[in-house]
Order: sequence, then C-alpha cells, then structure tokens
Amino acid sequence: MPPGNHGWPHYTGRLHDLTVCANVIDPSTGTSFFRPLHLAELSGRALAITAVIGPDAFASIAPDLRAGQRVTDPARALHQLHDQHHQDVDAWVLLSHHGYRRDPDLAGRCPFLDLVFSGYCHSADTGPEEIGTTTLVKAPEFGRGIATARLHPGGWTTAVEPTASLPFPAELDWATEAIGEAEKSLDEVVGQPSSHWKNRTFSPEELLRRVAARLRRQTGLGVILNTNAITPRPLGDVLTRRELIEPVPYDNRPLHTGPSATAHSRPVQDLFEGGGSLVIRRAGTTRPAPHYGLPGAAVRSHLSVHGHAEPSSSGGAHHGGRAVRQSRPETAHRPCVLTACKATASRPDR
Repeated sequence: MPPGNHGWPHYTGRLHDLTVCANVIDPSTGTSFFRPLHLAELSGRALAITAVIGPDAFASIAPDLRAGQRVTDPARALHQLHDQHHQDVDAWVLLSHHGYRRDPDLAGRCPFLDLVFSGYCHSADTGPEEIGTTTLVKAPEFGRGIATARLHPGGWTTAVEPTASLPFPAELDWATEAIGEAEKSLDEVVGQPSSHWKNRTFSPEELLRRVAARLRRQTGLGVILNTNAITPRPLGDVLTRRELIEPVPYDNRPLHTGPSATAHSRPVQDLFEGGGSLVIRRAGTTRPAPHYGLPGAAVRSHLSVHGHAEPSSSGGAHHGGRAVRQSRPETAHRPCVLTACKATASRPDR
C-alpha cells in the first residue's frame, strides 16, 4: 500500500512492512525508509508496483511524526528504480500520493510508467486519461467509488465505478446500517446561505479570502491559508450538514507561530512550491500580502490534525487552542465553511 499524509504513524508503525514508497529515505543511512518496490506477476507478465508521496503532502505531516525521514523528488526516485529493475520488469504501476493535477507532469517525466493510480488531491477529476503511453486514473473522493485496471495483451483497461453498485459483504451489514444513519444525518437542513453564496459553486480562494479577513480582524495576526484544504462544492437554497462538512472534511486548527531566523529572507514563492496556492493577509493591513517576504506571524490551515511550521525564534510553533470552526462562538459546533457563510450574510466583504 502507498503511504499518505493522514495517519502517518500507522505507515511507519504496524503497517510498515506492507507499505511501499520510493521517495522517502532515512537521511542517516541514505536508504529507503520503506520498501521501494513490490514485484508481482499478472497474466504472465512481470509487474513492478511502487509508490510516491508528494513533497507538499509529506510537508503537511507534523514534524515530530516524520522525524528521521526525508522526502526526495518523486521523478528522480522513480528513475533510480527503473534503472535498477527495468531488465526484469514488463510493466510499471505507480500508486501516487502526489495529486491528480501534478501526476500528468510526473508521467511526462517518467514515460516508462504504464499505469498511475492517483491520490492526495480532492479534485472532482477522475480520468482515465492518457499521458503519452501512461494511463492516469483516480478513484472518486470520500469512498464514493473505486478505480480499477485490468491488464490485457494490448495494455491496460481502466474504469471508475461507484461504490453504490458494488456488492457489500453480509458480514458487514452492521456497517451498512451505520452508514445509512450517517447519510440521513448529513441530509439534515441546518440553515440557509446568504444570497451571495446561493445556487452557485464557490472557489476555495473566494471562501478563504473571507475566512482570512475574519481571522486577521479577530487576532490581529497575519494569516496564511492553504487552498488545498478546501474542496469546492455547489450550494443551493439551503445548507445541509453534508454541505458544511464536505468542503472542509478535516478537524483543522489554526497554528500560531513566529518567523524562523531565515523566514524574512525567503520569498513567498517558497510557500507556494511547498503548499500549493495560498491566501495571505499581512498583519496590520486589510489588503492581501504581495508575493514577497513573510508575515510577522501567521495562522496556517493544514490538512493534518497536528499541522506544522518552522520552529520560531520565540520558542516554536503552537496551536491557537481552538478549531477553525470555533472562530465565532455561536458557530463553535459547526465546520469552518459555516463561519464563512454566516459571516457573509450581512456584509459582502466579510
């Protein structure tokens, strides 16, 4: 199995022997931290199965959980494996935790890959699509479907199938009932969006600009929010629990940190390369930060529960002590997106 940024201690612990990953190394030895390759036979052909994790996904793991491990360039790691094993392998399959939007570039850099199962990002794109001689496919998010591939003499046949059409083992009837009850709960109506948000799909940037403005006003600090933490969803005339949870399906917490000794000399572009598109508001201003320097202090949203930041000169990073969903006391029991929707009810700039 490939490792992911969520539940990292499981992959480094009990699941270590089952985990395959080519681009995480032990810097003390320079060797792979995980088994880099799994060799198998399928339809009489020698199959190489490997995996990579994207640098941004790896960086979202809390530093104490990934201590003693380092991520390397995925394409370079794959080429090293190919150089070592290409004479013994007929087909290459990659399990990628790099992101569907980044995997086409990875496939272009590694044209020997025959099949890529993509993961990590929460886009609606699933494929399959052809990148040169590589087939790229991704399962629908949140368990709504599976991606399958079948090997034929002429190559791979891939498909994306909804889980609703798949048979469920009778031994798991109890789980089916629990899932059904959860589905009913998610469809409960809890409010209405303002006219600004009704009957349209919001973008992560638009939503986080308003969240960042509110957090800056409440804390007086600079704010950095990662748009990868938001999954865009269409809104209708009412808000259900599902529509509040699905855009931000994580228990995110603000992280309060001072700049490191090198932060002031680092361009904001470094943050974009490590964390994707960002929404930034500098402390003491109502305008977004220009693309240089770093705010004096930041609140950053992460996909992981623990979050991460560079150690600060003032004693290190620490959590703000409340979840993003608690930015407004009256919505403390609701996810972050409700804070934003409620905040726009009376003033479009909030």
